[in-house]
Amino acid sequence: MKITGPLRIKGPGQVHFGANCLIGCDAWGESPTVIVTHTPRARVDIGAGVTLRGTTIGCAAHIAIGDHCVIENAN
Repeated sequence: MKITGPLRIKGPGQVHFGANCLIGCDAWGESPTVIVTHTPRARVDIGAGVTLRGTTIGCAAHIAIGDHCVIENAN
């Protein structure tokens, strides 16, 4: 995993990253990537080769992001 900008992970659940993920802020350098698990049973699975740029993810149960996805802030 390569982190090029702010990454905030909060909450009591689990977050799992696949190989070769790229995590950074949005194109303007303003919004960090934030992943929040709202419950102890929450689980976020991020596939291999995923790019997250300024993305906010909130999870109460389960979120699975497939391999080679690009998810960006879309203001």
